[in-house]
Amino acid sequence: NNALVAFKKFVSDATQTEFKKKADACMRLGDIYYAKSENDNAVKFYEQAMVHSQDNMDYALFQQGMALKLSDKKTEAITAFKKIINHYSSSKFVADSKFEIAEIYRQNDNRAEAIEYYNEFIYGYPNHPNVKAALINLGQLHYLNKDYAKSEQHYKKVLKEYKDKESIESALNGLNPVYIATNRMDEYK
Repeated sequence: NNALVAFKKFVSDATQTEFKKKADACMRLGDIYYAKSENDNAVKFYEQAMVHSQDNMDYALFQQGMALKLSDKKTEAITAFKKIINHYSSSKFVADSKFEIAEIYRQNDNRAEAIEYYNEFIYGYPNHPNVKAALINLGQLHYLNKDYAKSEQHYKKVLKEYKDKESIESALNGLNPVYIATNRMDEYK
């Protein structure tokens, strides 16, 4: 709480020549509010940080996108994530931005867009820690689209590449309805 008060005081007292310091203070305020789940305040201070400096714009945009997503402002979140992809293509936040866009589209039942972004994410960042989740989600989305062959392909890739109990259970739970839908229960083991 002391940090919050100190940064807010600095931001209000900072002179026009202290843009970078003010931007840094705004970024830290955004982080504090984000950590406290005060997402509207976090968004406001990330925006102020971007106004005062171009440094760390990709980070500010990503954090802003996450705060917007958590505030159920999905369209605005997608806009923030797409800005990272389109304007900061070498940023370390591009992969996570693609994944988050896919997640939002999946949650909003926009299957075609979700599939597109999950595929871009998986093929562009095959070693990312969220690939397993993306593969499982793709399996589910293809199942919902009645594209059972693609659904099965994604679940089997999880079984092949991930050996932890949770991954195996998720993939097998996804495969079960695929085998039922295709009358192949004898293959489900």
